[in-house]
Amino acid sequence: MNKAPILVTVHTRFDHFNNCIDSLLKCPEAKYSNLFISSDFQRNDEEKVNVDLIRNYVKTIKGFKSVTPIFFEKNVGIEYASHYSVNKVFENYDQIIMLEDDIEVSPFFLNYINKGLDFYKDDPKVFSICGFSPFILGDNYFAENILFKNHEWNAWGFGTWKSKFNAFRNFRKSSEIFLDIKTNLKSRLFRRKLNDLSFEYYPHLLNSLKKNKKPEFDYCAGYYCLANNFFNIYPTQSFTINIGNDGSGLRVKKNDNIASKMKPENFSYKIPEFKKLSELKINNNYPKYSNNAFVIFIKILAIRFNMFDQAKRIFHSIKF
Repeated sequence: MNKAPILVTVHTRFDHFNNCIDSLLKCPEAKYSNLFISSDFQRNDEEKVNVDLIRNYVKTIKGFKSVTPIFFEKNVGIEYASHYSVNKVFENYDQIIMLEDDIEVSPFFLNYINKGLDFYKDDPKVFSICGFSPFILGDNYFAENILFKNHEWNAWGFGTWKSKFNAFRNFRKSSEIFLDIKTNLKSRLFRRKLNDLSFEYYPHLLNSLKKNKKPEFDYCAGYYCLANNFFNIYPTQSFTINIGNDGSGLRVKKNDNIASKMKPENFSYKIPEFKKLSELKINNNYPKYSNNAFVIFIKILAIRFNMFDQAKRIFHSIKF
């Protein structure tokens, strides 16, 4: 009874990583799953203690079908480490379950993701199976766990397939990406669809064009799915929580409001009924991280006048 391999990326957060592994081990499917651990090297002597602690712990992990460490001997950065590690998994597998070290999962997470990967494997329009439900961030949580589809992509515990994920990664590193984004952003209809996902998409993509810098992975994946009419499958009740909103991460600032919602008691303990993609509804009515139209308007103006970085520094100096 082989299951999709699991890749967990980690750097220096031992406690987060330990909680992630412990939660995975509570899934009955763990013993049938091959686990890969991607550990980047320290950037300085201060980080060495935690990197060594994590790597020594990895050598003791039991309860999975196998544990394969991917240890880098120099600091390569999160993007390269993730890209290289995904390629290592894809050398022998055509699907993958990915988690960062700050994700804790429901005991039903692996069951849900593996069933989704099997159910939708032949549907060319399904890009991934997402374990996180954005509805967990709201005040009115769904009483029943049902599936919905969305163009937006979420990295907080997901499963996908080699061919589909590689096609996206090839698009992101291609020289055509900027022309593709520039063309689509000219369309008022496309911009409206972007705003339905989140008001943050348009300014992020616009800023990427201004700087000739490829969009961040999450934004790029959401854009890619929308532009190609691909969908991600979501539950209305979450199978994962993100405990990295405590300010410990490289990219995420401390957010007490989001952190307060990330509780194991909000996990789903029921697998939703899997249905054909055509039978699932698109749902954009979940709570958004940022839906302040005025702030977004100011951000867009700053980007257009090449003042975004200065405005961002001022904003953070005032806020913090």
